[in-house]
Amino acid sequence: MGARWRNSVQVLLTALLILARAATCVADDAELRVTRVLDGDTVVLADGREVRYLGINAPEAGEPFSAKARELNRRLVEGKVVRVVNGRARRDRYGRVLGYVYAGGQFVNAEMLRAGFAHLFFFEPGAEDATLTAAEDAARKARRGMWGSGGPRGPLKITAPHRPRDFRGDAPRFEAMTICNIGPRAVELTGWVVEAGADRFRFPAATLARGRVAFVLAKEGRNRLAGPAPLRFHWPGSRHPLALVLRGPGGELVDRVVLSSADGHPH
Repeated sequence: MGARWRNSVQVLLTALLILARAATCVADDAELRVTRVLDGDTVVLADGREVRYLGINAPEAGEPFSAKARELNRRLVEGKVVRVVNGRARRDRYGRVLGYVYAGGQFVNAEMLRAGFAHLFFFEPGAEDATLTAAEDAARKARRGMWGSGGPRGPLKITAPHRPRDFRGDAPRFEAMTICNIGPRAVELTGWVVEAGADRFRFPAATLARGRVAFVLAKEGRNRLAGPAPLRFHWPGSRHPLALVLRGPGGELVDRVVLSSADGHPH
């Protein structure tokens, strides 16, 4: 009886573990209604879960075209039943579901790109990479949205400076930043520099492919200079800059992000 009881308990615990894991993600081809649109690439489903669109990144609040990106996303999905298809990674660091979203026969991720209100944002090889790239190409060619006047300088862009999760102070500080290649071709990183106050980080020799991202982490570690996963660079030391500045090989200003107490939230 003891062995049978232990086996029964083990089976029960395994079943509960499987159910718990299933509850943390949206299954492939899940169909749920969108109750709220947060911005140009994130929505809330009827069951309360947030979905972050895979393969794209829309302008953040306060950036050019952010309001138009959110409005287009609302027109595409708000109040509608959508189909969410997961990628390889089902959730991000904030617990949001990552997925390709379809509504009424439209591939929403691609529609945001086609309108010029988002750029490619690849963390991993994905099933829809070619479709998304073609959608951005169409927007670039027509100079729609951010690819017309008033858009980012490029070809690189700081997309997400993060504060530590346990941050409680008032002074701005970052633990990591994400840099994306928003240009139409690969970028050699030699000569590129990030400035945080008086501190400077010079990128080592590496190539960032179109649409791909690189992490710069404010800690010791081993750099990842190639591969399908995001590139990873380490810049140890605690910094309290007012802004992060990205400069090209000639010293030209390419991007500047002012840090505040609001930084570190989902992007």
